[in-house]
Amino acid sequence: MSWGKRATLLGGASVLAAGVLGAGAAQAQAASNRTSAADDEVTVGEVLVTARKREERLRDVPVAATVLDVESLQARGGVSDVQTLLSTVPGLRYFNTSTPANSEISLRGAGTSRGTSAEAAVGLYRNGAYIGGGGNLGGRNFSTADLFDIGRVEVLRGTQGALYGRNAVGGSINVISAIPTQKFSGFADARHGFENQRSQLQLVVNVPLSDSVAIRLGANGVSQSKGFFYAPFVDQYHDDEDSSLLRAQIRYDKDGLVMNLLAENQIASTPGLFYTYAIQPNVAAGYPLGLFGKKYESDWNTPPGAKQNVATVNLSLGYDMGWASIESTSMYRRRESQSSFDGDATNPVALAVQRARGNQLLLTDTNAGTVNNNLAESLYHDMHLTGAEADGFTWLAGFELLQIKQNQTSTTNRTPTAANRSIGNFTPTFATIRSAGIYGSVGYKLSEKLDLEAEGRYSKDKREVNTNRFDRSTNLPITTGARLITQAESSPDAAIYNLTAGYKPTSLWLVYGKVGTGVRSGGFNTAAGDPRQPVAIPPDFGDEKSTTFEIGTKGNITPNIYVTAAAYRTTIKDFLVQQDNGCLATNPLCPVASTSFLINGGKAEIYGVEADVAMRFQLFGGPLRINANGARQKGEVIAGRFKGATTPQTPVWNGSLNIDYRHDLAGGFRGFGNVTYSFQKGGIQEIEQFPKLHDSYTMDARIGIENGTLELALYATNITDYDYILFESETVRRWNQPRLFGAQARYKW
Repeated sequence: MSWGKRATLLGGASVLAAGVLGAGAAQAQAASNRTSAADDEVTVGEVLVTARKREERLRDVPVAATVLDVESLQARGGVSDVQTLLSTVPGLRYFNTSTPANSEISLRGAGTSRGTSAEAAVGLYRNGAYIGGGGNLGGRNFSTADLFDIGRVEVLRGTQGALYGRNAVGGSINVISAIPTQKFSGFADARHGFENQRSQLQLVVNVPLSDSVAIRLGANGVSQSKGFFYAPFVDQYHDDEDSSLLRAQIRYDKDGLVMNLLAENQIASTPGLFYTYAIQPNVAAGYPLGLFGKKYESDWNTPPGAKQNVATVNLSLGYDMGWASIESTSMYRRRESQSSFDGDATNPVALAVQRARGNQLLLTDTNAGTVNNNLAESLYHDMHLTGAEADGFTWLAGFELLQIKQNQTSTTNRTPTAANRSIGNFTPTFATIRSAGIYGSVGYKLSEKLDLEAEGRYSKDKREVNTNRFDRSTNLPITTGARLITQAESSPDAAIYNLTAGYKPTSLWLVYGKVGTGVRSGGFNTAAGDPRQPVAIPPDFGDEKSTTFEIGTKGNITPNIYVTAAAYRTTIKDFLVQQDNGCLATNPLCPVASTSFLINGGKAEIYGVEADVAMRFQLFGGPLRINANGARQKGEVIAGRFKGATTPQTPVWNGSLNIDYRHDLAGGFRGFGNVTYSFQKGGIQEIEQFPKLHDSYTMDARIGIENGTLELALYATNITDYDYILFESETVRRWNQPRLFGAQARYKW
């Protein structure tokens, strides 16, 4: 039996066993020790969220949501990457390209769009401000800065477009930073990974300056000199890293007025793209022996790498007027990203070795490489009024403004020849997105048990793009080969809604039903591809529009067992489908790396079910926390050129299990253990139904001691050393990171 299947069985057994043991232990504890109700029973499900742009208890909000609080994140050792952060969210897929510069997040089958200029299918927010958009370099992922000193993370699953607007088709994710408080506090945290020599240091200090003013200062630094993925020809690791971050916040809170100003700057060299050859024997294409690179080693002679420098200023204001409260969020964000990769994935020495073996590779130039540079500047403003409840009515009204200016340049390298003396080309692209929207909601409580709410939004976009391609040797425009958009614009608008009915049979249970619509923004295919490409790239693609029906329930089975469940069906018109231009190392007409682009591929349906349970017990005198979830989903194209195809990037199953146990030891210390197991199974990677998504089963573990001030821990990621393919095509593969051991020390006051 494979590790993956063993882990699946162990995971399921652990949930059942922990639940039975925990319930029994809780009952035994309650029978023998009645000191206080708080010691015997812990009520779960009382988390406060802002899912409907107003503060409410999670249990009262008719939406499928996962809230990652600071306590659970610290129990897992904090957050070092986006995949770890979101690994316990049902229905979420993190498409790991091995570099955060162009990795992507999808929810409920709202697909990824690697290598294209498309925006995310999930609304990405930081402290209530939209941070997605701006191309494929960082526009569909969070940055390292977003993961530092988190207060909580709210993941809303399902269409959220009426209130959250842009691209919230699969849902929205809001990473909320810890804010200054009126208590002198802070922490210092150091961790070190042994196999990759990765060291991370964090320092946060919270200082009250008066009864109404407090500041919070933070710094984060990462240095990684080695890695798991190596390019020996250039003597460089693909996944080395070096970054620094400084953050400052000041908060004012008095007489109903709350203001918080955050400013931060991140300078980072992040892990770069990695892939190796994986070509089956193909005599006609010149590979009679096939070609398979090493799992964690590449033959690149173009140095790999990625950079992501991010500067953010965020100002939030709130004022309670009694009859209503006003909230405002303004943000400026400057994101500078770079990603470089080897277009042929080989070097002259490796090429000569293969030809000596009998593989007559079609490649004629081993110096083909690409460097993508992207500068995206975002301005965002949101302001809304939230009315106090009166005679059963609640209301909200607001507007939102967004501007993203993007300057991206793609530079390619090649070896000059007598026939073509060019050293390559460069393609600058200038794009602007301007969006304005008004939105609102009205709710009415028909009775103590039944609530109705209607939400709506109208938005108008203006999108412009200007691009051309120039020869690097002459700086003159290239007028032959693949066509490029020189200038284009569009001005789409959208009206979307969300209708919800919530019924509370008891004070601890909610049953809801909802129907909502959403829009994923269209755009332009600015990457024109190679002039020899067999598949032409269209200049643009339209908006994707979706309608979702959902029913769900949430509540407490007991005060210490909280459950949520939901079922949904989403119909998508003008479904955005990613394709490649047909260039491959095995294609004699175009033996180079492929170029991805988007088209509107018809109509699709995605449906699924999700369940999540949170349990809190006392076991043998110590607190036990268990969180388990699972999702089953399926998608199919029901009309258009791909009719009958399974929707890509939609795993059939995914889920996770997190167990945290703590017990008092001698000398005022407490021992703890934390295990997180996550899995993904089934699904198709591309619309062409090849290849299949590879199953993954990973487990992270952490053990240590703490006394309320000092914490010492040992940790392991992918502790079973389970390996699987993150991405593959007909010619390349990319693998996951192997097992990593590390140590961590944390001091807080």
